[in-house]
Amino acid sequence: MSSLPNRKYYFTTESDEEEDPIKESPYIVGVCGGSGSGKTSVCREIIKNLPNRRVSLLSQDWFYKTLTEKDLENVGEYDWDKPDALDLDLLSKTLEKIKEGSAVTCPKYDFCNNKPSTTEFATVEGDVILFEGIHIFNTPELRDLIDIKVFVDVDDDIRLGRRILRDTKERGRTVESIINQYFKFVKPGFDNYVVPVRKYADIILLRGSSNKVAIELLVQQIKNEIECRNKNEFNNFKNKYFLEKFTGPKIEKIFN
Repeated sequence: MSSLPNRKYYFTTESDEEEDPIKESPYIVGVCGGSGSGKTSVCREIIKNLPNRRVSLLSQDWFYKTLTEKDLENVGEYDWDKPDALDLDLLSKTLEKIKEGSAVTCPKYDFCNNKPSTTEFATVEGDVILFEGIHIFNTPELRDLIDIKVFVDVDDDIRLGRRILRDTKERGRTVESIINQYFKFVKPGFDNYVVPVRKYADIILLRGSSNKVAIELLVQQIKNEIECRNKNEFNNFKNKYFLEKFTGPKIEKIFN
């Protein structure tokens, strides 16, 4: 059984059945954008418009590193918005396993205790994987694994307002600390690391999840791609069946 790099509470789920040699990999949609741009809301809209498909969410936020004791002593000064705050190597290897067709179960990140959760997990598998985060376009390894890249473009003041609402409610932070963090780390991180990778996007999604027309077009593209892959899979199955039925396994090996 294959495994991913060691990380506590991290494991893969694999079938005991013999691997299907013609199994198709999932279609991976990368949704990038600044903090508070509404990436998760865009993913929810896509999921809502794909009711007959198996769709999973993979969040970059689950791959933040566990803070050291030194970091915890002054956690208010920790820069969460630099790529080095993430275990990008583990993230790349995880996405690679998903691309191969494996189901992966991993912990969500506990932002109250600044480490991977020991109680909340998510299993990622399906026909479509929605991969979201602020740094998912930052390395060639990640970009090469994404089938279609979407950049959510929203005004800075809207993103700040959303961060205030989220972090006060979900992460127990004060408005003052959120604003200080925004101008010290979040905005510089956006300008230095997120804006430069905007050029890699296939689609620029203005106004986020409120842009219903753009989301409908994106969903249609996903549906078209899945239908095309299903046809290819069916043709592969027919070819494999023909070889086994009429030529036998020895001749089949010649063609493979």
